[in-house]
Amino acid sequence: MRTFLAAIGVIALILFSISKDVSAVEPVPTPAHQGFNREISDREIIEGFAYIRGDIKELKMEIKRLDDGQKALREQTADLKDFTSKQISDLKDFMLWGFGVLFAGMFTLIGFVLWDRRTALAPAIKKNRELEEREERVEKALKEYAYKEPRLAEILRGAGIM
Repeated sequence: MRTFLAAIGVIALILFSISKDVSAVEPVPTPAHQGFNREISDREIIEGFAYIRGDIKELKMEIKRLDDGQKALREQTADLKDFTSKQISDLKDFMLWGFGVLFAGMFTLIGFVLWDRRTALAPAIKKNRELEEREERVEKALKEYAYKEPRLAEILRGAGIM
């Protein structure tokens, strides 16, 4: 766009630099080393304008090509942004699932340990209860027998059972 405006500015300068008194054919001063004066014809002016128009068309095509390139770059940037966003989202999902599985495994292990401990202690508690009941029965039997046998009663008193 900038080059297009520059080309229009150059054309405007050329047009405005020509005074109002100018006819179609005017002598143009040439450098002193050429040694002659030359006149510009209408045909040369038209050819010059045609050349400038060709340059303007080339500039327009170049601007169009650059605009298309910018548009393609914007699309690529947007696609890359979408792709990166999707990958980050996938990574977050993966991490959440990983932590979920990890914590589920930890809680399962803790639950198993607690269950196993209870099941391992249950037989010991049962055995202890049986031994206590047996001890009570033995004491009761010894006490009953001690009423009949005075010597056993003395031994039990000495042990602090009676």
